[in-house]
Amino acid sequence: MALPVVHRCLQLTDENEQLVKKVKKLHLKNKELERNLGQIQEQLHLQQLMHVCGTSRDVQVQTETHLWHKGGDSKDLFLESDSVRLLQMYNELQKRYVKETKTNKEQSEAIKSLTIKINELEHNLQEQRQRIEQLECKKVSWKISAVSGKRSQTPEGGVASHKDVSAEKEACCSRYLGILCCQKAQCDPLSSPSCFHLRGELEPLFYAGTAMLSSSSTAVKNLPLKRRLCFLLKLVCFVSSVLIFCEFLIYYVVIFQCRWPDVKGGAHTAEKETSASVLKAIILADTHLLGEIKGHWLDKLRREWQMERSFQTALWLLQPDIVFILGDVFDEGKWSSPQAWADDVRRFQKMFKHSVFTELVVIAGNHDIGFHYEMTTYKVNRFEKVFNFTSGKLITRKGINFVLVNSVAMEGDGCAVCRTSEAKLVALSHKLNCSQQHYPLYRKSDAECTGEDSAPPEEKNIPFKEKYDVLSQEASQKLLWWFQPRLILSGHTHSACEVLHAGKIPEISVPSFSWRNRNNPSFIMGSITPTDFSLQKCFLPFESRVFTIYCAAGALLVILVLAHVQLLTPPFYFAQRLISKHKAV
Repeated sequence: MALPVVHRCLQLTDENEQLVKKVKKLHLKNKELERNLGQIQEQLHLQQLMHVCGTSRDVQVQTETHLWHKGGDSKDLFLESDSVRLLQMYNELQKRYVKETKTNKEQSEAIKSLTIKINELEHNLQEQRQRIEQLECKKVSWKISAVSGKRSQTPEGGVASHKDVSAEKEACCSRYLGILCCQKAQCDPLSSPSCFHLRGELEPLFYAGTAMLSSSSTAVKNLPLKRRLCFLLKLVCFVSSVLIFCEFLIYYVVIFQCRWPDVKGGAHTAEKETSASVLKAIILADTHLLGEIKGHWLDKLRREWQMERSFQTALWLLQPDIVFILGDVFDEGKWSSPQAWADDVRRFQKMFKHSVFTELVVIAGNHDIGFHYEMTTYKVNRFEKVFNFTSGKLITRKGINFVLVNSVAMEGDGCAVCRTSEAKLVALSHKLNCSQQHYPLYRKSDAECTGEDSAPPEEKNIPFKEKYDVLSQEASQKLLWWFQPRLILSGHTHSACEVLHAGKIPEISVPSFSWRNRNNPSFIMGSITPTDFSLQKCFLPFESRVFTIYCAAGALLVILVLAHVQLLTPPFYFAQRLISKHKAV
């Protein structure tokens, strides 16, 4: 059977992309070869010049301008004269180079010796300054002690009381005022004997005040350093708290609000029997782990961290019995080499690791094994070996039957993989309770889908293509006719949708789990019993909200830094200035 036109176009585009990549690689190799060729030609040219110069030097017998040559050809004479000139220039340049290197060495040694002497002089200068400061401090302390000793003793030699000391202070102040008055009366305090006497008494107090001012100035100098360190510590705490909240705590805050739905039929049974018989299942889809071809390292780091934290937080808070991933686990599984496949599997197992009390079931999607025209037995076996998945596999948990369908193999063209998958499905048709697959069953579009995580309005009315966006009508009718399930779960569209088939069979399209495909990813929480089920959607943190938090934190950080450096006027002082200007007007 001929391939569909759309599939053929996709195949040709993939081949065209591969050819373009090969052409780019050949262009790069050609440029490298041209560079190497140019370098080799330059080396050969230099070797030829050196060879000519060497041979002419061996042939030269005298240092005169007249050279011996064989036969008397003028061309040989010119060549030999040029080679001699080149040799002379080379020797002169070499001598100049040796002289300059010697002078440079001498100058560098002189600079080193000068720097050593300068450092020694600076060190000596600092020591002398420290000694001068110590001597000044000793002098001031000695004068202060002398003054305090004079004024604390009474004429009889006893110690003065607090009142006597305060009285002497008042007397000292009055004498100082007398000096000021004397200056105002245009008298010379140095010539006046009373002023000269008061100056001798107040001089120790002056030194004590200068000592106190110097100590306060050193404290003021040390204060900005402490403030800077404290401010830096506050900034580090602020930035780390924002990072911890946006990259770790926000997942707990959001997923903690999700609750397991109650099963309607559980009200007629005891609580212990109900909790034991209810199967708690989490259903997610379209993780799309990036590969080595299209995956940028920053995109990988950001989106894979988001999925890992969401999954691990959901497991820790909700503790489900089983987790289903409805296909498109990898983004480049249909193209990846064995080494790239092994690396993708290792990253998936790290991100979606789980305890022994939780079971993980993974279904194949078109990005894992390729579309129907790209699907091969090797890719299918590779996926089945890692995830223990086979099309038509029956899983029974707590009396509930789940049939896993490889929807990529539901092409209906009689290929080997398709025949095997359909045969297994027919054999299991009488046991089916719940069907899980990657492709949705046939529907015209998402026009009837509602909800905040449904498709955007501009995409809802776009018709779906059979065997590409959804299953064909024939394959959908087969599945409904064979199994008549009470619930169908699918992915692939990256958007949420609820559809009723035949007026009674619900199909839930699970949206993508990754920020790469949606701003508001989510997963389905299901409480399922052998007779009934109840589903609840749990949203993950919105990427736009996390980005808004980072922007607000960055703006606040800039404002704090500007305010600390005093480049930003505080709002209180700004308002005060406006009010004062208004009053002046």
